[in-house]
Amino acid sequence: MADYGSYGAYGDGGFDQGETSFQQDQQSSQRQGTRSSLTPVTIKQINDSSQPLPDADFQINGVNLNMVSFVGVLRKVDNGNSATTLTIEDGTGALEVRKWIDDNTSSVSEESTKYADMKDKYVYVTGSLKEFSSKKAVQNANITEVTDHNQVLYHNLSAISVHITSQGITKKSENALFVGNDDVSHSAGSQEEQVFSTVSSNAASMPEGVPLQLIAQKLNITADEAFVICTKLVEEGRFYTAYDDRSFLAI
Repeated sequence: MADYGSYGAYGDGGFDQGETSFQQDQQSSQRQGTRSSLTPVTIKQINDSSQPLPDADFQINGVNLNMVSFVGVLRKVDNGNSATTLTIEDGTGALEVRKWIDDNTSSVSEESTKYADMKDKYVYVTGSLKEFSSKKAVQNANITEVTDHNQVLYHNLSAISVHITSQGITKKSENALFVGNDDVSHSAGSQEEQVFSTVSSNAASMPEGVPLQLIAQKLNITADEAFVICTKLVEEGRFYTAYDDRSFLAI
């Protein structure tokens, strides 16, 4: 909170001292606001983020990352004497999250059982982004099981929204995303949007990934053609592979 008392303290040097104190308090307040914000991201964004200066917030594509959230599948649980290490992947990458055990509130056995029950299930993770030994880490992590797969889609859409806003990308008209019945164009661009639309519209019922064969069947193209388009969309950052390299989800 700003020290308004010092702002009004006119000393021998005029108001410079008070003004400096007020500005510092304002800057501190702004930094605190940045550090308390929660940014939805993918694991790839976490792994690709960097610090412009030591002890500064991590950044990715111009977005400051401090408190982050992500969803993924809990793949591995390693129990130690003082901490449980969880490996989580979301199709864009994998990340280890370490949960320290507080002997006053829990035990190794309790933590082991808790996270073993979540294995191979979607979890929602929040925490502060740090780096130790050149590896990204989520500190003070809160991990909960996802019981509604709509949360997975909602999170991914939120991450997309943050990215689009940071890049200043304007919203396209609906006609740019969907091909009308009278449009029989099969140019590369229109096919990409048809593939993107097909995966997006089927993701709610297929949270583990829309299979390549279904994409090809719905668009009346070969599986090889669909694979080429999907691979391009992955390279553009619009798709990511799900449980295998022939099923996809939209970012």
